[in-house]
Amino acid sequence: RERLVRIQQAEQDMSPGQGISDNREKVADPGYHTVIRYLTSAIELEPSFAYAYYNRGTLYAMTNDLHAALVDFDKAIAIDESLAEAWYNRGLVLVLLNRMDDAFRDLSRAGELGIYTAYNIIKRFSKSE
Repeated sequence: RERLVRIQQAEQDMSPGQGISDNREKVADPGYHTVIRYLTSAIELEPSFAYAYYNRGTLYAMTNDLHAALVDFDKAIAIDESLAEAWYNRGLVLVLLNRMDDAFRDLSRAGELGIYTAYNIIKRFSKSE
């Protein structure tokens, strides 16, 4: 469903003649909140499914609800400590919140779990401090 939302949004962005107010409305909620509701239902059915928390956290981050994203990434990691993507995305959210020590710790853990691009992000933001 989330991929379908992204495809529809891209098609709307490329179509000529879109009104300004119409575009603003679509950017405010391109359909991610519907997907978040679906994931919330999945979590209610299976609260130990780490990927549902991870996916919902990713969507919260995409809608700029960073604190809700952190809560979901925390829960995903609590359920499955080897979920590298959750460590990585939580690290990115922490960078956006300017909590660099915590961000570097999470990104380092993601790197240890196989997401080696996390090290590049640590390096880039370490230089900017």
